Amino acid sequence: MVRERIIFLSAKNPFSTRDWSGIPYFMMQALQREYEVEHLSAPSFNFLRNVGYYFGKLTNLLTGRKYIFDYGIILAWCYGRHYSGLLKRKDGYKFIFVPSGLSEIAFLNTKIPIISFGDCSILQLFNYYPSLNNVSRISSREVNFVEHRAFNKITVAFFSSSWASDFVRQHFKMNGVGTIPFGCNLKQVAEISPKKLSQKECNLLFVGVDWERKGGVVALKILQALIEKKLEVRLTVIGCVPPSGSDLNHVRVIEKLDKDSAEGEREFVAILNQTDFFILPTLADCTPIVIAEAFSAGVPVLATNTGGIPSLVSEGVNGFMFALGDVQGYVQRIIQLINDPLQYEMISQNCIQSYSTTFNWQRWVEEFKRIAATHLN
Repeated sequence: MVRERIIFLSAKNPFSTRDWSGIPYFMMQALQREYEVEHLSAPSFNFLRNVGYYFGKLTNLLTGRKYIFDYGIILAWCYGRHYSGLLKRKDGYKFIFVPSGLSEIAFLNTKIPIISFGDCSILQLFNYYPSLNNVSRISSREVNFVEHRAFNKITVAFFSSSWASDFVRQHFKMNGVGTIPFGCNLKQVAEISPKKLSQKECNLLFVGVDWERKGGVVALKILQALIEKKLEVRLTVIGCVPPSGSDLNHVRVIEKLDKDSAEGEREFVAILNQTDFFILPTLADCTPIVIAEAFSAGVPVLATNTGGIPSLVSEGVNGFMFALGDVQGYVQRIIQLINDPLQYEMISQNCIQSYSTTFNWQRWVEEFKRIAATHLN
């Protein structure tokens, strides 16, 4: 059977798991099981980025506000010119697939249908992500312009949560919007069997590069509160370093863990196998891929009820959600589950079921292909 040909258009590297938490890599792998895929990359535009960086510094100095070059008109126009030139020589492709790249689409000139996939619109992160607070008026207008142009060119826009899909559908008045959860970004998954709590020690896991936004301070408070309850508990922190002065008793810090290497992934999977609860008291988030990774190991997830997280965590089924900064909520739930091992084991089994039926890349590509076909035929 002859498979349909598609173009994977992305400035991100789909042959490494380092870009965007490895999502382009796993999307490429999944799509290659169903289609003939050709990748189109783009220059890094380092000179322009440096100009944009210094313009942003000047804007902040003069106005006290931020200019976001990466989602502005200049870079989007350069992407459009580059990719449009490449696409002039392309024929016989079913569609163009673009992972999280609205800037790459906005000025694209092509008759080939475009399908995008992302975890949000940048606009909905303004004044939600701390790094995108206090954005300048000109930058807000540019992002709004770029995203409107992009969505006008897209046939179907998929997102990883209803939080993002609903925003795009309402703000951009777009009909071709779908929701498909991300898969688990592990080449080798953890042991697929329900977990049982150890009676000796409770192991917590916290993962995130951005210590502040991911709620690292709250994670340490949860640990300390559990210790004060006379529990034997340890916290593993991966991806960042707590600020100096933090109490790191009962804390193991792994600043960098390269999941792009087989050794790094094995280490991460081993940590998942030893984890009893994954905690993510984040201030703001889209759809953290590490939640799906926790599910693959049967690890219950305790996270903030914010952003796209409700599209991953089903309350009382595969985890629990809490209000922002609700330390006692986390503590009480952990203690309750420690005292009810049967409920814990049931939730662990539900996590594995969530991974097997929803949060895996085979399911993602099957659902993607089904919905895409209804819009393209």
